[in-house]
Amino acid sequence: MKGRDPAWQDAEKGAVHKKVLDHVASIEQAQLETFNRFLRLSYLYDPNNGRMPSDVDERSTRVDSQVTENFIASNVDTVYAAIAASDVSARFTPDDGDWETQRRARYLEFYAEGLRRLVGAADKGRRGFKDCALKGTGPVKVWVDEFDRIRCERLLIDNVVVDETECRDGREPRQMHYREVLSEDEALARFPGEQAAAAIRSASGRGDLKADRYWADYRPLNRDEVVIVESWYRPIGVKGKKGYKPGRHTIVCDGFDLLDDKWHKDYFPIAVIRWSDKDAGWYGIGLAERIAGHQRANNKLNIQQDRCIDQFAFPMTWARVQEANLIVKTVPRYGPLGLYKTEPPRTVIPPAVSPDLTNRRNDLRQSAFHEAGVSEMAAHAAKPAGFDSGAALREYRDSTSQRFSQQEKRYEEFQLDITLRLLECAKELGAKAPEVFRKSRFGAKKIKWSDVDMGEARIQMQAASDLSKTPAGRLQLALEWAQAGVISQDEARRLMRTRDTEETISIFTASLDHIIRVLDEGLDGNFITPEPYMNLRMAVWRGTMTLQKADDDGAPENILEIIRQFVDTASWMVAQSEATAPQVAPMAAGDPMAAESAALPATPMPGQAEAGPTMTGAGVSPLALVQ
Repeated sequence: MKGRDPAWQDAEKGAVHKKVLDHVASIEQAQLETFNRFLRLSYLYDPNNGRMPSDVDERSTRVDSQVTENFIASNVDTVYAAIAASDVSARFTPDDGDWETQRRARYLEFYAEGLRRLVGAADKGRRGFKDCALKGTGPVKVWVDEFDRIRCERLLIDNVVVDETECRDGREPRQMHYREVLSEDEALARFPGEQAAAAIRSASGRGDLKADRYWADYRPLNRDEVVIVESWYRPIGVKGKKGYKPGRHTIVCDGFDLLDDKWHKDYFPIAVIRWSDKDAGWYGIGLAERIAGHQRANNKLNIQQDRCIDQFAFPMTWARVQEANLIVKTVPRYGPLGLYKTEPPRTVIPPAVSPDLTNRRNDLRQSAFHEAGVSEMAAHAAKPAGFDSGAALREYRDSTSQRFSQQEKRYEEFQLDITLRLLECAKELGAKAPEVFRKSRFGAKKIKWSDVDMGEARIQMQAASDLSKTPAGRLQLALEWAQAGVISQDEARRLMRTRDTEETISIFTASLDHIIRVLDEGLDGNFITPEPYMNLRMAVWRGTMTLQKADDDGAPENILEIIRQFVDTASWMVAQSEATAPQVAPMAAGDPMAAESAALPATPMPGQAEAGPTMTGAGVSPLALVQ
């Protein structure tokens, strides 16, 4: 009996291209309705975006294009602005990690954030969320390209091909394909080599008819474009265990295998967010699909109302038969003209638009917003009457955003998935991974991958949304600070005028910021010493806490010794200044540092005021200054 023809993942090297292209073409043909649905939704969101699929008749196209009030665009844009407006940062927490692991996890946050800025991951994630609201699924690809660069790009879901028969039971697909159209010059640069160049030139020069075999019939190709199909097949089993079968990663064009490697990762390099999952299948259901029927019904009403208005825009004029020659003179000006012999006929002129049509439109509008779960006030950028304070607006937003709590959670997980794939790419590059800079008011510090590589340590990654930096948000923040006593009333009044919250709060925390920076240098292994201009009592308090935490985390002895020297020296300087100077008056009321300084004792311990700093704790005890 003749053996079964092997699938593309089992094909011999050099013969993968035909298997892949035939497989992708067969999936596209079987799931043609899915890909046509994506194009219809794009068309409903923007009727000027391309043209409808070839299987849609002219009447349907005419109905879809009569848009005067776009429910889909209003709902998608409103949800996109509400959920994807804030950036999502990653927070890393080691599981029972020692001091070195926790230090690396801290710098890993800085590295991940810098890497996200480097590749524009935040914006790509927001675009992916908008795609999922419109078409149900939003993919973002993260990979290392042929030039050893970490890339992050938003993909069009129309180009991601997944066989949904593999997901009948809710399982993740075993394979995924991504179709990409490249110019001939870009393809030649990405895939060098004489054989690859000959195949690319051949595939790009065969004309539209040949190229359309492997592309949607509504996306014709230019003669200098070539279709590249990248495919992944996930491995089976666990690497290193019996029965393990590696996956496969290929990039092919018509007639040649451009890349053919093993694939050992149990996931695809494409992060995916879905608006709502289907019971069976991989592609999700989007917000736009929920209200597509409302949009089409409203567009049909637009056509009917336009016809009614056109019908009664030129009323009938009646004249006697004897004045028939008046027809030639008046019809071009005043509209149609009728003749009568005896009595003039009566013409009943109804309203140009029936009230039933108007009521039907209003019902459709309300039903579309109710189905989508979007407030009409939010869609119109309006707020309820009397909601003027920031607290009231936040409560109103929280109550109205409960409808999309699952989508908010998925958006955070989506951004974390992108971050995780970026770090996997950096780990893959190793020493070639890009360096990022941590910027602060103290300057910039270079961070390399080797500084943050966690090895086999287990870490937890959580999402942390950044606070809003809008002027209204900063004003509300200043009011809350003043009410809580964090800043004085004078500072609150100044902030109402300047709204520079960062500059104001940095003045109050300048001493603590400086001490933290110095202690961080000590934790990095550099020699540090307190200066007379420091807030020495605060330096003792902060240094003691830092020493205790570092000791509990298992910091090496040389690091602990540096912090001890800093604390002992600062304690001795405090004792000397208090022994030779009169008691300093307490700081002014309203200063946020006053309470913290008042909690510290005013005099050193008896019998220790004259002693100098020693490594054994002679002199003022650091604990005496913080207890």
